[in-house]
Amino acid sequence: MDNEEFRRFVHGKLFELLQFTDGICKKENIPYSLIGGSMLGAVRHNGFIPWDDDVDIVMKREDFEKFKRVAGGYLEGTPFGWCRHDRVEGIEYKEPFDFEGVKVSHLCLDVFVLDNAPDDEKKFKKQIFALKKLQGMMKKGKVDWKKYSFKGKILVFGTKLLGLFRSKKSILKKYEAVSTKYNGMQTKRKFIANDVYATFHIPYENYVVDELVEHKFESGTFPIYAHFDEILTALYGDYMTLPPESERVFLHTDTE
Repeated sequence: MDNEEFRRFVHGKLFELLQFTDGICKKENIPYSLIGGSMLGAVRHNGFIPWDDDVDIVMKREDFEKFKRVAGGYLEGTPFGWCRHDRVEGIEYKEPFDFEGVKVSHLCLDVFVLDNAPDDEKKFKKQIFALKKLQGMMKKGKVDWKKYSFKGKILVFGTKLLGLFRSKKSILKKYEAVSTKYNGMQTKRKFIANDVYATFHIPYENYVVDELVEHKFESGTFPIYAHFDEILTALYGDYMTLPPESERVFLHTDTE
């Protein structure tokens, strides 16, 4: 299989998925931004990071609730469907694709959600600890222990055991309740409550996630936060420096 052809195939399908989602948001006046690897791709590559194989967007909780309410009407009669992978929801292709005899699946767009973070740092740390505990309780099957510090391994091991006695539905309900705990209050910052374990503890001042600008991404333009430098620096440090070649691989796409 030609790796470059496969990369173009995957990115082409993901770009169609992004265009479809962008169309919903524009028609329904739902503000969103590219985030994570998709934001980094826009800024550093004017499109997909060559080794990225999903799309990440983010929106505030109230906009996400609206997006969920209206998305179903747009999904009917399309190749796309609503999906949920633990705490992250989004849109994905309902059926796998055939690429040179290889079945390609799990092509998706993940929607991350901004919730209010309390101004009091102790309260925020307590909220994050509770969410980490719930994330651990949702883990099933094998765990990539290399991703965690010693303390993290202890937390994941203990919470994984606790999760054996709770349904995933009840854990997800509790996760949302903890995530939205401060949404009825006026706070100075927000955090991406359903982000990955390594970064969801990062708070952003409200002004960082308020102003949007259009940025080139592949053959189109899509919204990103105007203060993208603060976000990307918090997530990746020196984000314009490429990672080692050994890390430049697809992580999400499944092939058979």
